[in-house]
Amino acid sequence: MNLSIWCVTNSSLQEPERLPLHIFSTITLRYLTFTLSEDTDGISTLDAMASTRPESHAEVMREVQNILDWAHRRFPDRHGPIEDGMAWNHDLLVQEEDGGWHTVTLSLAGSPQFIDAFAAEFGDAMD
Repeated sequence: MNLSIWCVTNSSLQEPERLPLHIFSTITLRYLTFTLSEDTDGISTLDAMASTRPESHAEVMREVQNILDWAHRRFPDRHGPIEDGMAWNHDLLVQEEDGGWHTVTLSLAGSPQFIDAFAAEFGDAMD
């Protein structure tokens, strides 16, 4: 579904501009908190892990998908190995643990521009 917000000013009688909804939306993260680190090659990595009961697993996966969707929108055609000049890459691991717990680990490697954009968008979810 393609959603738009109509903006109308009092001084304009012509058709208002359509703006995509995602321009105004912010993604709230409840389960994932990211830690920033840098390896010896200077590549920055954001790592997050959430371990939840089965009833919360779908919500965690929505958070993961929202982050990946944001990254694909913000840096289109720039997903891949950082050492090959791409802006960002990711690794996702989902495990079912003893007792029914689900552990989700998301790692995002990124260029300085990606890390800055991530911090601007998701700064509240960073340690």
